[in-house]
Amino acid sequence: MGQTVTVEGRLAAVFNNGQAVYLTFREPHQGTFIARILRQDRRNFPAAPERMYTAGQVVQVRGRLGWYQGAPVIVVRSPAQIRVVERSLDSVPAAR
Repeated sequence: MGQTVTVEGRLAAVFNNGQAVYLTFREPHQGTFIARILRQDRRNFPAAPERMYTAGQVVQVRGRLGWYQGAPVIVVRSPAQIRVVERSLDSVPAAR
């Protein structure tokens, strides 16, 4: 805890509860790693984070590892902290 790390995984869910946007890697997500984008940091993103990232994508999240409600968390303040490694099949445009 407290160290800067990079966590990579496939997103299980992305949701906004009004206070923050959560990128989760397991459902249910309680007790497992989450990336949390606080409401005040949403303005740092070019679009709503819940539209930029989708379940099924493989992402790398970089930041300081901490705890939130008993789970390891990285608080994401900038889109530069998230790298999409692999897009989900749902986010790839269909071939014409």
